Formats: sequence, structure tokens, C-alpha cells
Amino acid sequence: MSQGNDVTYADLSFGKSPPKKPLQEEPNEGELAYENVWGPGAKEVEEEREEEEEEEEEEAPGRGKAAKGWKGWTKRTALVAVATGLFLLATTVGLGVRYWQVSGQLHRASQSHAAHSAALAQRSSAQEEILDRTKGQLQQTKEELSSTREALRKSQEVAKKTQQQLQGLEEELRVANRSLEDLKQENDEKEALLRQQVGSCPSGWKLFRWKCFWISTEAKDWWRSQGDCQKKRSQLAILKKPWDTREFWDEVIVKNSLQNSEYWVGLIRTRLQQKHAYVFLWADGSHYEGTEPLNKNYSPDYVKIRHGNLAQDWWHEYRYICEMAASSIALPEPNRHNMQY
Repeated sequence: MSQGNDVTYADLSFGKSPPKKPLQEEPNEGELAYENVWGPGAKEVEEEREEEEEEEEEEAPGRGKAAKGWKGWTKRTALVAVATGLFLLATTVGLGVRYWQVSGQLHRASQSHAAHSAALAQRSSAQEEILDRTKGQLQQTKEELSSTREALRKSQEVAKKTQQQLQGLEEELRVANRSLEDLKQENDEKEALLRQQVGSCPSGWKLFRWKCFWISTEAKDWWRSQGDCQKKRSQLAILKKPWDTREFWDEVIVKNSLQNSEYWVGLIRTRLQQKHAYVFLWADGSHYEGTEPLNKNYSPDYVKIRHGNLAQDWWHEYRYICEMAASSIALPEPNRHNMQY
């Protein structure tokens, strides 16, 4: 419709056919675009419009030139605007892509930072727990050390008191030793006086305290040894208080350089007929009251002295020791049967 109206208008206004364009002129971009949009008919209408414009330019030369300049400036402005828009669009797209990339990097960095912060928080929590346990152990160690110091202080006090007590006991021991030396000296004096009163021992006999002892050179069993002593008007040695077996051994056996180490003495395990019990009796019929570890409930029955100690033995043969009082008065012969009660 618009195309037909334009053609009719051309006929009424000008009444002549439009002039042909020179062949050497090429259509510009606007003409090509217009032709592409409106088709072949649109081209004729465009030509008629140009002729009208030329006629109008002839009538008003100044006005035509101004309109043509304004049209060119408008096209350039449009092209610049399109180019600017495309540039801005490309810039916006580039900035959007860059923003997306930077946002992704920031997001990944934020996740990494959060993971690192969580790991640091967990490690810090573990270190705090370890520190708390260490503090607890340190406190416990301090308490134990304090208790140990207190116990050590008390031990030192006890040790100091013990040392003082020990020093007191040592002083008492020195006093006792001095008293013992005094008693021994007094006893020696009394023994010397007793020797003057009771006389001396027969030849071959050894004086100890106020008794005379004879040591055999041959070995016999206990009963034969006792019989031989009786023949000498004596008896097997009786080592009861106030004599100590160790003192007798040192004074009589060791000092006389006797090599034998075992001797029969006058002590025997026998049974009491009335009580049906076994006891140890000395050769004079008195009961044994010493502290030597002798067993009265089991055999053997005979007692010997060995290295200064009393010991039980069987029917073996040993040397023997006889004793008698240090006087000229003979002892009555002991009867072996009198030892049975």
C-alpha cells in the first residue's frame, strides 16, 4: 500500500518519468540494505524519491546540501553508536567472564581458607588438650614432689633422732665395755686367789677357771670315754654356766694348739622313766639349760663340742675331755646308772 501511494504521488507531482542513474555509480550501503528489505519494487520507489530530492535541491540548493550533510552525519553517528554498543557489549561480556573467573577463584580460595581454618582450629584444639593434660601432669608431679620432700624431711628427722639414739647407745656400750673390763680384771684377781687356795692341777692337766681338764690323745665312743675319765677319778667335761663353750674352746683348745676339732663332753640325751620324756643331762646328773640348738625329741643321743659349739652325734669315736676340781681332794666316782631317772 505504501509503495503504491509513493508511485502515485510521484506521478501527480512531477508528471514525468524519473531519470536514469548513471551506470558508473554504485549503490551505497543504505541502498543495498533498503533493496534487501523491500525487494525490486522498493528500488524503483527509491529512485523516484531521489529524483524528487534532486528537484527539491534544485529549487533550494542550500537546503538540500544541509539535509544531505545531516543524513550522512546521522549514518556515521549510528555506525559509531552501533560500534560503541558492540564494544560495550564485548567489554561487558569480557568483564562478565572475568568476573565469573575471579568469582570462581575467590570461591575456591574461600573454600581453601575455610578448610585451612578448620584444620588450624582442630590442631589448636588438640594442642590445647595436650597443654591441659600436660598442665595436669605437671600439677600432679608438683604434688608428688611436695609429698616426697615432706617424706624426705620426716625421714631426715627420724634419721637424726636415730643417729642421736645410736650415739647414746654407743656411749652406753663404751661404758659397758669398760665395766666388763673391770669385771674381767676383778675375776682374774679372784681366780688367782682361788688358785692359791685350791692348789694346782696334776701333771698333764690344764687349769681353766677353778677346774682341771685333761684332753685325750686317742678316740673312743662316748661311754668308753666316760669310763676312762672315771678311772682317772674325773668325768667328761661339764660346760654349763658360768662357763661358756666358746670361751672354753678358745682358752683350752685353741691356745694349746690342739689340732683336733671334735671332742666328747659329758652331755647325753636320756629318757626320764617316770615321765616317759627325753631330756639332756650332764655327767653329774644336772639338767642342760644352755641355748645350743639341741633336739631332745630325736636321736642321736650323745653330745660333742665342735669348733666351740655343742652338737649331737652317734656311736662314733672321738677324742674326749675329762675334768676334775682343782684340789687335792678326789672326786667321788660317778655311777653311770645314777643318770637314769
